[in-house]
Amino acid sequence: KGVAYVDYVATSYGIDADIYKKLVLSFAKYNQYDLIQFNFGLHAKHLSKTSYKKRVKELVSKLETCGKVLLANSTVVYKEGNVKYDSSWMKRVNERNQAMLEISSELNLQLNDLFTVSQNIPKEYRYVDGIHYLAEGYAVLAEQVVKVIKSELF
Repeated sequence: KGVAYVDYVATSYGIDADIYKKLVLSFAKYNQYDLIQFNFGLHAKHLSKTSYKKRVKELVSKLETCGKVLLANSTVVYKEGNVKYDSSWMKRVNERNQAMLEISSELNLQLNDLFTVSQNIPKEYRYVDGIHYLAEGYAVLAEQVVKVIKSELF
């Protein structure tokens, strides 16, 4: 509050859906941003690391003309009950986080490490599905996002 105006685009479309790409690029085209944090990781599970990386890199490269771009990696995924990692999802999360690290290096972009932050969020702050968070969990992630965005803007 009092620092930046924020738009937030949230959807369950995968990065391989044409409508997702059109949505993101439309926001970028018709608005003026000083910074865009791009965080995409937990949809389109079917995409390989190679395909995911190609699509993210292509989209992020188009966003670079709209302001400074900041990448964010994916958060941990637990099985229901939030006690053990969901091994199927964590394989994808790790691949995608590696892809985001590679993209950040290749395009010289900062990476907001939400993965590490999410590892330390107590299970009581998570929704029972193992993926989503309760308000307290989202507050922890938001604090990290605000910290990194402020460091990038000022």
